Amino acid sequence: MSMKSITRFNMKLIFINLILVFICFELIAQSTEQKMEERTVYNLKKIAEGAFSNPVYSPDGLNISFTGRTQDGIYIIDAEGNDIQILTKHIGAGYKYVYALDNDMIVYRGTMFQDTKRLQFIGVINLKERTDTILMIYKRLQPPVWKYTKEGKKIVYVVNDDVFETEAYPYTNNNTDDILNTAFLNTFFYYKEGGFYIVDDDSKNINENVKLDGMDPVFSPDRTKIIYAKGDSLYLYLLEKNDVVLLDNGRHPSWSPDSKSFVYQKTNDNGHIITSSDLYILETNTKQIKRLTYTDDIFESNPCWAKDGKSILFDDEKDGSIYVLTFE
Repeated sequence: MSMKSITRFNMKLIFINLILVFICFELIAQSTEQKMEERTVYNLKKIAEGAFSNPVYSPDGLNISFTGRTQDGIYIIDAEGNDIQILTKHIGAGYKYVYALDNDMIVYRGTMFQDTKRLQFIGVINLKERTDTILMIYKRLQPPVWKYTKEGKKIVYVVNDDVFETEAYPYTNNNTDDILNTAFLNTFFYYKEGGFYIVDDDSKNINENVKLDGMDPVFSPDRTKIIYAKGDSLYLYLLEKNDVVLLDNGRHPSWSPDSKSFVYQKTNDNGHIITSSDLYILETNTKQIKRLTYTDDIFESNPCWAKDGKSILFDDEKDGSIYVLTFE
């Protein structure tokens, strides 16, 4: 091959390589642009400042409640962020408290000390009268839940593995039929020995029920699925199939109203302190994951998806502020 032919061949190779480099840059640019376009558009509003955590919506969506950083006390504010009030100051009251579906009461487990004895009790907050009542005191108690019957709503609690319920409280609005149509809501969780039981409505003892290894389970709104944590991972339990699926690393899941997706937080740390935290959304059928927030100055934690699907509450792990993220 002559020198002239070799030179022409090399020139062609250089030209082809340049074209390939150009195509690669174009593909990277398009991919980056596509990722930017895929970011969810939303508005972010701070609605409360202080040392708060774990915000949740009331069943009617008109109010937002939250607790202190150590889960002491329960506070309430309207959905616009006005008129913050203290519902109770009791120790531990903010851990897994539950609204009644007719919006008039909250039941919680609190902690008290008598002399040197540490005791736990069931407390009930009447939201209309703004009263806080201690019902019964035990040496040890797990957070109580509501049970809905034709006679009214009852408080269900467990002592020494046995299930008990209180007398019925009357319903206070006209959506009784809607509440009774959700009788499956009477299923609840009981925590024991590093796992939890799925306790059926008619159970009298928790050992009669299905047990899973993990913590912090959350029912999907249609009650067909459960998300729970084990270590740093989130798992999906399908009730009908009795099947468990590993989903992703993360914490504090909250379901979308249609039971198809859930929002959760992914947190990074340096072994001593949290260095970043953002929210993600996972679609359970496709396992598709989408990052929701991209903030450096806010550490998003403890998300709660509104029942109308239009907004998500969360607290800032850094300073304890409460935010509402509203989708556009």
